[in-house]
Amino acid sequence: MSSFHISFWNIQGLYSSTFGCKTTQPEFLKSIENVDILILTETWCRTETPTHCPKGYNEIVIPSLKNSNIRHGRSSGGILVWYKENLTKHISIVQLGKSHCWLKLQSSTGISVNDIYLCAIYVPPIESPYYEEEYMDNLYTDISHFQAQGNVLLCGDLNASTGSEIDYVDPQVVERRQHMTSVPEPEEGILIKLKFSDGRLQRRRFETHQDLVAFAGMDDMSSEVFSLQLAMSPTPILSTSTGTLADNGIHESCTMYVLWMAGHEVEEVLESQRSPIRSRPTSPPQMESSPPHSPFPSLDTDTLTSPPHSPFPSMDMDTLTSPPHSTFPSLYADSLTSPRRMTSPKHPTHNISPISPQLSDMFEDHVVDVTSNEVDAWVMLKHLKSKIDFTSSPSANLVNVCRDDVLGCAIRAFQRPLFDPCRKVDIIFVDDWDLRCGG
Repeated sequence: MSSFHISFWNIQGLYSSTFGCKTTQPEFLKSIENVDILILTETWCRTETPTHCPKGYNEIVIPSLKNSNIRHGRSSGGILVWYKENLTKHISIVQLGKSHCWLKLQSSTGISVNDIYLCAIYVPPIESPYYEEEYMDNLYTDISHFQAQGNVLLCGDLNASTGSEIDYVDPQVVERRQHMTSVPEPEEGILIKLKFSDGRLQRRRFETHQDLVAFAGMDDMSSEVFSLQLAMSPTPILSTSTGTLADNGIHESCTMYVLWMAGHEVEEVLESQRSPIRSRPTSPPQMESSPPHSPFPSLDTDTLTSPPHSPFPSMDMDTLTSPPHSTFPSLYADSLTSPRRMTSPKHPTHNISPISPQLSDMFEDHVVDVTSNEVDAWVMLKHLKSKIDFTSSPSANLVNVCRDDVLGCAIRAFQRPLFDPCRKVDIIFVDDWDLRCGG
């Protein structure tokens, strides 16, 4: 035999709500045309589930596991081994377990002068209730046993970490490290305790905001842009912000949390900073009405500037309102208008249809004004944020989110009778077995 092809895939479910059975897809069938042995793990299929084994292959099925004491979530694991029919007399099963299979490929196949002992295996993550300590011990024992009889080949998903650090260093991290090598710790600086997402604590004195950002961002896991947040403050400080420590609200010894950002979050921050800042017009803007039945609140522009060091561009604003038939409550923040506007007969006060007693209170004493069709979501969110109590979070505001159903989990939590939209929300990500999985 001139060549021999073995292919392994972790397919994360033989069936998909989008594609149906994955092994019947033309792209899949084309990719295995020249494969002699195909191993599929995490099929999540029981014994009775149709696998649609391709024509010309024999099949070995190891069904997925479902513990009787686990009521929620799918089953775990599951392995399929397909090998070509012309290899039937050269391949035999020498050991079959609940999460692995040892096959003997005889030397008569022509791929090796020795017999090959092939192990198709799936080991659950160590956090999974299906994980057993004996998995790896048994594997080591089997390897030692079969190595004495021929060559050993492992194919599967061991869910094992072989390193403790990433294999690259971000240029931003290198720059921060180089900066800190020339900055000794000052004796009279502000003592700051930094808490990282992995639980580490670091203490150091700082005199400048630049040194604080460089020191916090030296970690290998640091993102290009990240945020620092005082322990009792609801407002994060972006690493791209400028000014002194005092300008950023740091006046004395404190504890700060270091929060890394995902790639899309970094891009959003950088894009907002690249956007040009609009200057105040020299003449009042032309008043335009929002289109009928628009779902968005209208804005009457006058003057609204972003806070110091904000990543958002400054906006021109006067009155934040809702057009006719809008499904959104109107906003009219006193800080966004002048007394003349507040008393003007052009802007009468209207009652707001309450969404809930709490939300109704949040929008009390605001007025409706139909002006332009421009929307500034940042202003709306800024006003809503000012109404939130960040000091505590009731148990009804604790949201357990399964990553496979984020929206559904959130909706169920929001529908709780005691859920309070005016209080802080705590979110915990859990897996299919209701175990915390970080985040």
